[in-house]
Amino acid sequence: MIHLFAICNIETGIGHEIFLNDDIDLKVDPTLLWPLVSALTAFSREFAGEGKLRSVHLANFQLVMYNPKEENTIPIAYIVLQDIFDNVGYTKAKIEAIDRNLNVFLSSIVDSNFSRLNVIPLSEQTRIKEIIQFSQHFPSHLSKHITTEINRFEAKNMMGMRFLSLYIADLDEGIIRNFGSNDPNERAIFQSFIPIIPSEKDLWLEAIRIETDESEEMDREGWIIKRIGKNTDFLLMCRFFYNNDIKPYLEALLNKINSQLYEGIKDELPPRPF
Repeated sequence: MIHLFAICNIETGIGHEIFLNDDIDLKVDPTLLWPLVSALTAFSREFAGEGKLRSVHLANFQLVMYNPKEENTIPIAYIVLQDIFDNVGYTKAKIEAIDRNLNVFLSSIVDSNFSRLNVIPLSEQTRIKEIIQFSQHFPSHLSKHITTEINRFEAKNMMGMRFLSLYIADLDEGIIRNFGSNDPNERAIFQSFIPIIPSEKDLWLEAIRIETDESEEMDREGWIIKRIGKNTDFLLMCRFFYNNDIKPYLEALLNKINSQLYEGIKDELPPRPF
C-alpha cells in the first residue's frame, strides 16, 4: 500500500506531498524526506538517473524515487513511501501513469516551488488518487478450490512429486493466503521475492537435493512464482520436491491451476486504472 506520494525538486531539495494516507500513523514528517532525497541524489548519480527507479528501506517502509524520462528536463523526482513488501515494478507502473497525467503541469508547479499545485484540475487530482489507492482483493471463496487442488497434488506423491506449500500473494499486500505450510522461514523467503521480481514474469528456482530419502526418489526442489492472469495483482507461489522427469507434468499442472484461479476471479476484479 502506498502511504505517501510526493514530488521533489532534486536540485533545490524542495518537495510537496500530493497524497498522504491518513489511515495510518507513519510517524514521519514528510518534510524530512526532501533533504534525504537530495542527499541520495548527490551521493549517487546512478540513483537519480533519468528514467530510473530506485528504492531504499526506511524502518518498515520502502522509499521509492523515480525520475521521469529524458525528454522531461524538469529536475523532479516522484517520491513514494510504501509498505516494505510492495512490488517496486507495480509501483513504477502507477508512477508512470500519474506522470502522464501530471506532466503538462510540472513546469508551472516546480517554478512556483510547489505553491501552485492548484493548477492541477480537480478531475486529474481525483484520477491520481484513484491510481494511488487502487488495489484488488482476492475472493475468499476460492480458498476451498485451492485446498481441493492441494489434495490432488498430495495424492500424486507416488508419481514423483511432493507438495510442500502454496501461497497466494498480492503485489501491494504481500502474502495473503497460506496453504500447507507454517514454516516462518519459508514464508519469509517467498515474502522477500515479492518487492523485487518482475511482476509480469514467472519465476522457477530449482535446486538439486543433496540428501534425499531413497524411498522418495525426488532429487529436485522447486520454488515457483506465477502471475495469476495478466492483469491481476496476484501471484501463485509454490514449493515442491520432485523428480526431474516429472517437471513438464508439474508445469502443466500449475498452469492449469493458475488458469482455473484466473477464470474464478477475473469477473470479480475491478480493472486497473493504469
